[in-house]
Amino acid sequence: MEYMSLTIGQLAKIAQPTVDALLHPGCYSLIIDLKWKKTIRVGKLGEAVFPAGTYVYTGSAMKGLGARLRRHCAKTKKIHWHIDYLLTLPDARITKIILYPAGPGQECRQNRRIAAHPRQPASLKTSAPPIAGQAA
Repeated sequence: MEYMSLTIGQLAKIAQPTVDALLHPGCYSLIIDLKWKKTIRVGKLGEAVFPAGTYVYTGSAMKGLGARLRRHCAKTKKIHWHIDYLLTLPDARITKIILYPAGPGQECRQNRRIAAHPRQPASLKTSAPPIAGQAA
């Protein structure tokens, strides 16, 4: 799989090569816009303040990207991952999904690239080492 970037609208009507990619393991980054500042309880981590702005969540789906991405895009879901607390907010919206090939350490590599970007958004991640602005 090559690097791909999709908007949510494109995810619903994607071309066959992308459909094929969604059936395979891979990594992804969700670009999330939060319209208003929110204070929310994030499981056992407790309360967290999320300023309005853009966030990035990087994850992996080793049994196939499609089901995982559809789940992240759904507003109604059982809370399973820390990111679910943010994604179920009415003011949080996934605006873009970036797909990466699967590989050892890929999530960490992508988070380092995001952290090094001059216009770095706030970052969310649960399984990779912390980076600046991370809220587990």
